[in-house]
Amino acid sequence: MEVGDLIKSSNTHFAACSACSVRIKQMVFYYTLPPKAAARGFRVYMGRDKYENDVLIAHGRPHDVWFHVADLSSAHVYLRLAEGWEIGSIPAEVLEDCCQLTKANSIQGHKEPKVAINYTLHGNLRKGPDMDVGTIGFHRDKDVLTVRHVARDREAVKRLDKTRMERDTESFVQEHRDWLEEGRRAARNANKERKDREAQARKERERDRRKLEEWGSESKGKTAFAGGMDSDSDSEDSGSAAGDADDFM
Repeated sequence: MEVGDLIKSSNTHFAACSACSVRIKQMVFYYTLPPKAAARGFRVYMGRDKYENDVLIAHGRPHDVWFHVADLSSAHVYLRLAEGWEIGSIPAEVLEDCCQLTKANSIQGHKEPKVAINYTLHGNLRKGPDMDVGTIGFHRDKDVLTVRHVARDREAVKRLDKTRMERDTESFVQEHRDWLEEGRRAARNANKERKDREAQARKERERDRRKLEEWGSESKGKTAFAGGMDSDSDSEDSGSAAGDADDFM
């Protein structure tokens, strides 16, 4: 399955001027969710057009959630899940806001009374080398979920639009690089801690082994000493008996 992002609007990458074409800077839009959702750590972001969408596809996180109008062109809206949340447990109000943004940013979809919105984890997106700009497929179609009969909520869209912030795609890419480096650093630290624990465990086992050896040596020495005392006693007893026998004779 492939989804083509064919949005063409005034937000294009090239603007004509009298002597040349001027490239407009690529931007990513961020939206603030209601306080409760924002406080939990949910974040929503979206590319301005299909060129930004390719950047988001390349630098998203595996557990970001991708939204798109089913069977129509639309913006690619992403939800960054708060820590500990899964795609199947997204709060209803957060899911609704993502669907409203997706519908509102579809040339055809925003005109329709109701649309269906597909969503899936970023890790399920497939980008082939032969695919057009902004176009994706899925690794597993069965992992694509759908919200049906989404009607426009003008108040929700207005509320979200008021919170929109723009950042250039380089900032987004750098954030992704920082996240990857943080993950690598955490993995290195975890590996070092594991090795330290293993080394400490080996030291403790070696210490216990030496203690057992020392205890075993001490035990053998005591047993030998006790055995020597018994032999002397037996010799003395034998001598006494012999003396008694001489007297008797």
